[in-house]
Amino acid sequence: MPIYRFNRLTANFFSKLPLRTVLIVPLVLQTVSVVGLVGYLSFKSSQESVEDVAHQLIEQVGERISDRLTDNNGLSAINTFLAGLQFSASGQTFIMDRSGNLIATSTVETPLVAPAKKQPTPLLATNSKDARTRDIVRQLANRFGNLRTLQTTQKFTLASKGDRQFVRVTPYRDIRGLDWLIVVVVPESDFIAPIQANTRNTLWLLAGTLPLGIAIGLLTSRWVTKPIMRLNTAAKNVAKGEWDRPLEIKRLDEVGELANSFNLMAAQLQQAFADQKSLNEALAHSESQLQQFIEAIPAGVSIHDASGKVVYFNETAKHWLGVETIPDATLEEAVEVYQMYRQNQPYPIEELPAFRALRGETVFLEDIELYRDGKFIPFEVRATPIFDEDGNIIYAIIAFSNIAQRKQYEKILTDYNRTLEAEVAERTCALARASELLQYEMADRKLLEQKLYTSAEQVVKIFESITDVVLIFNQTEKSIQIIPTKGIGQYNYETNQIDSIIEQLFHEEREEIYFAQVQQALETQQTISFDYSLRINNKEVWFAAKISPLSDSSAVWVARDISDRQFAEARLLEAQKIARIGSWEHDIATATTTWSEELYRIYELDPTQKPLPTEQLIERFHPEDRSRYLTMVREQAMSGQSFEIDLRLMRRDGSLSYIEVRGKPVYDEKGQLLRLFGTVLDISERKQAESALRESAQGEQAIARSIERIRQSLDIDTIFKTTTSELRQTLKCDRVGIYRFNPDWSGEFVAESMAPGWVSLMQQTDDCNVPSTLVEHSRCTVKTMQAGGTPVLDTYLQKNQGGMYARGVPYRIIEDIYSAGLSPCYLELLKQFQARSYVIFPIFCGSQLWGLLASYQNSGPRTWREGEINIGLQISTQLGVALQQAQLLEATQQQAVQLQQAAWAAEAANLAKSTFLANMSHELRTPLNAILGFSQLMQRSTNLNHEQQENIRIINRSGEHLLALINQILDLAKIEAGRMTINPTDFQLRSLLNDVQEMFQLQAMEQQLQLIFDCSSEVPEYVQTDQLKLRQVLINLLSNAIKFTKEGEIRVRVSAVREGKDQQLPISNYQLHFEIEDTGSGIAADELDKLFQTFVQTKTGTKSQQGTGLGLAISQQFVNLMGGLITVRSEVGRGTTFAFDIPVSAVDAPATQPVEPPRRVIALEGNQPRYRILIVDDRSDNRQLLIKLLAAFNFELQEATNGIEAIEMWSSFEPHLIFMDMWMPVMDGDEATKRIKATVKGQATAIIAVSAGNAEEAQTVTVSDDCDDFIHKPFRDTEIFATLHKHLGVRYIYGEPESVPESTQIEAPTPESLAALPADWLAALEKATIECDLELILIQIEQIRDRNDALASALAALANEFQFNQILALIHPEPK
Repeated sequence: MPIYRFNRLTANFFSKLPLRTVLIVPLVLQTVSVVGLVGYLSFKSSQESVEDVAHQLIEQVGERISDRLTDNNGLSAINTFLAGLQFSASGQTFIMDRSGNLIATSTVETPLVAPAKKQPTPLLATNSKDARTRDIVRQLANRFGNLRTLQTTQKFTLASKGDRQFVRVTPYRDIRGLDWLIVVVVPESDFIAPIQANTRNTLWLLAGTLPLGIAIGLLTSRWVTKPIMRLNTAAKNVAKGEWDRPLEIKRLDEVGELANSFNLMAAQLQQAFADQKSLNEALAHSESQLQQFIEAIPAGVSIHDASGKVVYFNETAKHWLGVETIPDATLEEAVEVYQMYRQNQPYPIEELPAFRALRGETVFLEDIELYRDGKFIPFEVRATPIFDEDGNIIYAIIAFSNIAQRKQYEKILTDYNRTLEAEVAERTCALARASELLQYEMADRKLLEQKLYTSAEQVVKIFESITDVVLIFNQTEKSIQIIPTKGIGQYNYETNQIDSIIEQLFHEEREEIYFAQVQQALETQQTISFDYSLRINNKEVWFAAKISPLSDSSAVWVARDISDRQFAEARLLEAQKIARIGSWEHDIATATTTWSEELYRIYELDPTQKPLPTEQLIERFHPEDRSRYLTMVREQAMSGQSFEIDLRLMRRDGSLSYIEVRGKPVYDEKGQLLRLFGTVLDISERKQAESALRESAQGEQAIARSIERIRQSLDIDTIFKTTTSELRQTLKCDRVGIYRFNPDWSGEFVAESMAPGWVSLMQQTDDCNVPSTLVEHSRCTVKTMQAGGTPVLDTYLQKNQGGMYARGVPYRIIEDIYSAGLSPCYLELLKQFQARSYVIFPIFCGSQLWGLLASYQNSGPRTWREGEINIGLQISTQLGVALQQAQLLEATQQQAVQLQQAAWAAEAANLAKSTFLANMSHELRTPLNAILGFSQLMQRSTNLNHEQQENIRIINRSGEHLLALINQILDLAKIEAGRMTINPTDFQLRSLLNDVQEMFQLQAMEQQLQLIFDCSSEVPEYVQTDQLKLRQVLINLLSNAIKFTKEGEIRVRVSAVREGKDQQLPISNYQLHFEIEDTGSGIAADELDKLFQTFVQTKTGTKSQQGTGLGLAISQQFVNLMGGLITVRSEVGRGTTFAFDIPVSAVDAPATQPVEPPRRVIALEGNQPRYRILIVDDRSDNRQLLIKLLAAFNFELQEATNGIEAIEMWSSFEPHLIFMDMWMPVMDGDEATKRIKATVKGQATAIIAVSAGNAEEAQTVTVSDDCDDFIHKPFRDTEIFATLHKHLGVRYIYGEPESVPESTQIEAPTPESLAALPADWLAALEKATIECDLELILIQIEQIRDRNDALASALAALANEFQFNQILALIHPEPK
């Protein structure tokens, strides 16, 4: 790349030189450079040789001096020796000591100084008379600093007297103690003089040979260049058209042949140029006309050749593209050269209209933007390919128009349409018609651009499709030529109409105006644009005209119909005026601002003047808003955000109006701010409405605050104090007071709030009956105030028992005491108390007038507004309510004391009940633990016969039934204490319903009832709610239904209702609706309210002698916890329906573990350590239960009876696991666990809490007492084994899973089948059933088995489920 650039620069340089110079100058330069280079190299070589010789010479001289000094000669002899040394023409040497004293020198100078009558002293070398000696010594001192540091021979070159000096310094020491420096100096000039003489001879030789070389070069270049120069002159003559000067060169070499060929070519060119000239003249005339027409078209036109380069721009195109000449740019470079963009991004080259047209496409688009003067200008472009006879594209014509104004109007209309939809809806059709006309116009122009060809005939066709009016003015001929365009014909002109229009256009009144425009275009040779209107067919038509010069005396007038645009603009201005919206735009580059006509009206300015500068405009704003406006524009606009602000505008009459200013910045692609545009909306009416609304809201808030403060206190003094203060601040008056009437209708002020600087009206003495400001002038009997401050007395209100206020007048207003017609005495009284205006409201306590609420304005007259009066009325009303509440305060306080005492008693009773239930839970569960535990141990025995196994199962079922009753009572206690919580889980709803149905199916069959479950298909398969509580509710309700239904059916219905109709899929929230309907005995209406009370049964329930009265109460509480409510419908003798709704969430199928059948532990796996287990319990039966359970598996067991023994046993026994009872005497399990876990060794011991307490105790013990786990009494053996596996990792050997016998269809027993039994059997079965003796019942049933096995099995199933009432019903059935 550098070589190429050098070659190009060299070629450019030599191309500007004459040929002779090019030939001779290199020869001369070559000669001079060779000679000069040789001389320079010779000089440098001789200089280096001289330096080597000089140093060898001074080295030999130095050695000779050293040898001489060893001969022990005197100083004079040394001086003589040095002076006799001849080693160069001007070389010298000297000796000096380390102090710089001169010892000897080769010069004639004496090294000693002999002052008069004194001893001679050594001469310092720096003081030597020899200049070279002084200079050399000083340079040595500067180089080495101290001469004593110079210990070795040094050779160097110094400058002295303008000449280089070769210097050698040699230290000299001997046994005599001499320590000298020998300095030898030889000038370079002693050796270089002969060399310089040779150099001068060389230069003279060069000067002599140089002219000879130049002369030879000139002769040679003349012989070469003379024919070439003649050939050049002939070529120039040909270029000028001088064909009659042939070239004559009589030479037989190549130059002669070139001359002959040139003469032949010139003759041929002369003929060709003559033919071409005639063609060009014809073509130029045609192109001139075409170019004039194209230049007059108000659109940019460019022509591209087949390669894409621009070969023509009309003036409009050059103006819009910002060029004066056609740039030498390819299509690939056009985007950058002309700055073409699409949506602020460089326009894709492949999508350029010219590029597409050269591929054969006819293109029309509106998405091209040109970046000019800091802003983007949109254009519509049409591109048309032009083909030759063979169908090849030879060039493309591009026509483009500036649509910025149209885009701006479209944007303005779009922006205003958002805010003025209501006002301009009826004008939308007009804009649509304008848009349609624009589309027609664009279509016409597209047709025009497609017909732009190079022939005159095509130009005529183009003009026939143009919708513009085209006129050609000829100033010389004083003629107007009308071009027959489509624009002329679309108005149905006739000849006489055209003449009349021309006459109208150039009427005397307008002739000067229009011809001045034409004259200006001709004089400036520039296009002139302006708008004008004509009356055509009794209709005003607006035109946009452009006058472009064709020559010095002719111009083309192109006018376009813009009536629709003008109409749209007029309608837009009208819409802005209606909506009071003005628009503005500020161009950053030109610093110009444009306002709409409505904006001038808002700012009260003349539309003919220019918009106000920013500084003057800001002065029109309220002073408090100016900095806020500037800050908003600076922060929002400069950060690329729109801004919106409300401002106060100072009007010329001094009033204020409110405007809403909106603005939006526009940036280019580089982030530079181009312009700001926006709107200004007059919002004065809205602000007035907002102000009124705000005052109303403030009044309401003040009332609310006052009422709230009144309600926050029942202390009447506090209420009065806060009310007067709040009301004075709200009304912004000088004083607010509360006046109270006494029983005799005298009175006094009891509260007052006043602004600083006013006299208080509060009376401090008891003899003041009434305030002076509340007297009535018609009965005024006021005494004047004495100097001693005697209070003013008035008897009017007292005599009239409250005056007008007692008669129902809601308020009294005096706006100015001086214009209210008051009596002199009353006026004087008000003046003394500084009152100028007031409003007074009565205060009623119930129906009795209690007092007055007065507000005063002392500083001047005041008009009391309606809102302020309403505030006073409401405050006075609330004061009356507060007074009533104060009267009730004492009674309420007494009731509160009584209620508090009752609450304490209830809380004590509730605490006693909770303590009792907790103790009962422990006391009941403890023996149940032994019963159930030992029954499980006995079930593991293999030595029991079938009857004994059955007895054990009966014991176990009875214990489980008793445990269920205990848990039910405890659940009720938790519900009443508010400690019951909901535990939602994911489960399959239909599986739950099937389980419940199977649970009651046999019982229903035994009673010959139909149990029907009806589950809607809309019910989700899997739901999330509290499964256990829902199961318990269904069991309780179904149990009651079966209990009280003798015949018919029991139907359970389940349906689902989606929550929220607009809920999107998938649906997740449902309301499940449950109904349990029976055909039983029904419930009386007066007993429905008792259904859900605890321990309360209906008459029907009492007769059944079953239940505790807790089932429905617990069910209602459970449903409430799940978000629902149980309702009941019943009719005696026809049945009952219980229903409830609960919210659930539909969920996906949960990952469930397969249910394994229960497995029985029979032994431990081998290769396990023998685990040590400590059992701690104060009851021996509980300890024995665990010991007997675990002893069979070879565990090492120990037992303790309380916490102290447990700690001692743990310390010595070191168990792996402890079963710790929590409730024990001496020391309970809680304290023992803490002490064990407090040690390091205790951290490794697993402690399992065992308690008969409730579930909350289980959580408390596990979380807070350092226990590792919790087992609830009564426990099952499987829980014990699972706990050992969890905490110790014990592994078991299991027996075969207990097989669950397949359910066999048991025939439901009937009264008829029991009636067939012997009477004594029935009597014994009835007696055992009444006594609830399960064992005796089963014995009596076994007697029946021998006779009727199916009946015995059915009765045994009822007995095992404790359905004793059904057995009695079968023995003594009720008559149907």
